[in-house]
Amino acid sequence: MQPVRSTNQTAPRSLADYTRADLLRLRLEGRTVRAVTEELLGALRQEACPAAVRPAALKALNLELLTGRVGASAVTASVHSPGETHPRFVLGRAPEPLAWRASTLTPIEFVVVLIESAPGSTEGRQVLAALARLNQDRACLAELPKE
Repeated sequence: MQPVRSTNQTAPRSLADYTRADLLRLRLEGRTVRAVTEELLGALRQEACPAAVRPAALKALNLELLTGRVGASAVTASVHSPGETHPRFVLGRAPEPLAWRASTLTPIEFVVVLIESAPGSTEGRQVLAALARLNQDRACLAELPKE
């Protein structure tokens, strides 16, 4: 899958350039790390991203989701998938906040998985930074549909 690209190549890229409607799961059914992981990986499987769903990548993703960056209302994890030409992400939204990792942490509403070809690529870091800014923008997040 190629990200959607603007016809104006000089225009700044947005997060929309790194995902597709098929990769936005706005009503997650899962209530555990494992169930949410499987649900988001199902979206990737449908997008023909086989390297991202190899056993080694699944193990890495599960670890990332358990130890990943937790923001105000989201957990973000990244998984490396050699052969990807551009970073892309899948986003899931829980209909109700989920307890994540420990009951002492703030419940999360969003789970984001970034797929990139190599760890720490410049483009991947830019996408992660934009996702972090989005996580801080409560008004923008509130505008996302819940289904």
